[in-house]
Amino acid sequence: MASIERKHEVLAERLDDELLRVKARDGWRPISVVWERTVEGEAEQDEMLSVPFGLRVSGDCQTLEPDVSEIRTMLYMLKGVVEDRPFGHIAQELNAAGHRTRTGEEWNQTMVFHMLPRLIEVAPNIFNSNDWRATKPHLQL
Repeated sequence: MASIERKHEVLAERLDDELLRVKARDGWRPISVVWERTVEGEAEQDEMLSVPFGLRVSGDCQTLEPDVSEIRTMLYMLKGVVEDRPFGHIAQELNAAGHRTRTGEEWNQTMVFHMLPRLIEVAPNIFNSNDWRATKPHLQL
């Protein structure tokens, strides 16, 4: 079975008919084009997306993988939310247990509050995890 070879190439010359003919003769066909131009004025910066909390960039820099330490922090937060504890109290407990933000800061109630969308996103996976099953009997519901 034939495999597909792909090659990303930064052009040192203009893309013209001759270059396309040479590439086609070697068996290549274009599948994508990236356009670039120079514009006057201040450059707009693309909004950088951060890696979601609980994940990190894998060693091959191609995918995301779980960050065990951050997942433990989210499990701790989720337990506090389920137990209906105030965000300030959850933050204090996180700090006392040695959990820190990605930047090494101590947690505060606002930071915990801003984690809610991420907790909602990952909660189905956490609720099905062995860690949560072990924690659930100890919850005071």
